[in-house]
Amino acid sequence: MNDLLNTEKLQYDSPRYSEMEYFLNHILTIAKYNPNYPITDDLIYGQLERFGLMRKDFNGLGHPKSAEPLFQKWISRFKSIPNISVYNAEHWKYWCQFVNKSNQDEFIKVYVPIDAKGLEEGVNELFDFLAKYDIHHQSKVGKTLRNDNVVIRLDKGDEKSLRMLINYINSNPKIRNHLNKTNPFLPNINGIGVMNETGKSYNSKICKIMSQYISMHRNDKSINVSDFLEFAKANIYEKEFAIALDNATNNKPHYFDAHEKVDGLIENETKLTDIQKCALLNDTITATYEKYGMRQVTVALMKVLSANDYGYFTNGHVGYRDFLQKNVKKEEIYKIIEASIKNIYRKQYTNIKDMVDDYCKYYLSDGLVSKLDEMCAVTLENYSAEFLRGSINEYCISGKPTCFSRFKRGDTSGKNYRNNCKYILPENILIAIRKSLRAKGVDASYISNSELSSLYVQKLVESKYEIKLEEDSDMKIYR
Repeated sequence: MNDLLNTEKLQYDSPRYSEMEYFLNHILTIAKYNPNYPITDDLIYGQLERFGLMRKDFNGLGHPKSAEPLFQKWISRFKSIPNISVYNAEHWKYWCQFVNKSNQDEFIKVYVPIDAKGLEEGVNELFDFLAKYDIHHQSKVGKTLRNDNVVIRLDKGDEKSLRMLINYINSNPKIRNHLNKTNPFLPNINGIGVMNETGKSYNSKICKIMSQYISMHRNDKSINVSDFLEFAKANIYEKEFAIALDNATNNKPHYFDAHEKVDGLIENETKLTDIQKCALLNDTITATYEKYGMRQVTVALMKVLSANDYGYFTNGHVGYRDFLQKNVKKEEIYKIIEASIKNIYRKQYTNIKDMVDDYCKYYLSDGLVSKLDEMCAVTLENYSAEFLRGSINEYCISGKPTCFSRFKRGDTSGKNYRNNCKYILPENILIAIRKSLRAKGVDASYISNSELSSLYVQKLVESKYEIKLEEDSDMKIYR
C-alpha cells in the first residue's frame, strides 16, 4: 500500500460547477416541456442517479442495465471467503448485501460508480480487498445501474481504511478503468463519493431543495449554479446536509474528517426562512411517524393547530420538537399545510382534519412504501397472489388488517409484520401502492383504484424493481 495515503489527510476534489449547472438546466428543460407536470424530488432523483452513466450502461430500450443476474454469482463466489457475508435479503430484494459487520451504527459512506462492463469483476476486486484486510463494512450493490449503485459503508472514524480503499481503487485498473462519474452534487475524493453518514439520504435532501428551486424558477430562461447554491445553503438547517453540500461545492482546499460531528440542527441567530420552516415541519413529522406511526402524526398536528400544543411530536435525537416550537408558529404550520395541499390536490378544504389527513397521506407516502412492501411480501410468500389481492382489498374496504400475515414462515425473530398497518392506514394504502409501483418502474397515475391491487401484486410476483428511465437527447454529453 502507498504509505503516503495512509498518513496524509484526504482532500476533497474541486467542485464540478459546470456539471451542476448543466444538470439544473436539464431539469429546467423538463419543466418547460411539461408545464402542467410537477417537478417533484422523485423525478429529479431519477435523473440524478443516472447522471454520468455512459450509453453502454443502457439497454436497447433506453433503460439502465440490470445487475440482478450477478447477485447469485457473487453469493456463490464469496461463500467460502472469510471476513465477508454476501446475501440477497428476502425483504430487501433490490440490493445484494456485502457485510463484514462490526458493532458500530455510524458510518463513512463511499460511492463507487462502476460501469456495466466492469461491474462484476470490479465488485469482486473491491470485496476481495476488504475481506483480505478484514475491514469492517456494511455494503450493498443495486439491481439497476446507477451512479450510486455500489455503496460501501465503513465504520465511522476509520479513516485509515478509507485511505487504503481509495488508494486501492485508483491503483487497480480493473476498477479504475471502469469508473463513471458520481452525481456532481456529491462530495468526491479522487472521483469517489465520500461523506459521513447519519442515516439520512443526502441525495434525497438535495433533490427536495432542487425541486423547490426549480418550481420557483420554472419560467426562467436558464439557471445559474451560484444562485442555486446560495438558495440551498440559505434554506437548510440540518448540519449533515450543510456540511456535505459545503464539501461538494467549496472551491478552497479542504479535507475529510472521519470523526466529524454532523448530527443536529444549525442554531441560527436569524429567523428561519419559509423553506427552512417547511423542511423543519416535514422532518419533525417524519421523525414522529417513524417512532409512533401515522395516527400520532395527525394527532400531533391537530393539537398544534387547535391548542398550540407541540408536545405530541417526538424530539428525536436532534431536538425536532423543541426546534419546531421555537421557530415555527401554529399559524405558519397551517399556511404550510394549506399551500402544499392546494398544489397537490387542487381543492378547497372546509375541515382542518381533512386537510391534515391529506397532507400526512401525501407527505409520508415515501415512508409507507417500505412498510407496505415488507408486509405484503411476507403475506405473498406465506399464501398466494390471490390471497394477497384479497387482503389488500379487504383492508381498503373494512379497515381490518387480519388477512395480512403476522409472521414469516421459518423466521425465528418473532417480528409481527401485520403491525406495519400501524403506519399504513386504510386510507393511505392506495397512495403507498402508487408510490411503490412508481419505484418499480410503473406509472400508476392513470390506473383506477380498483385495478391497483392486482397490478401491485403482479409486480411483487414478478419482482420487477428496475427503475425505468426514459431516453433523452440532452444528457448524451454525460454518457
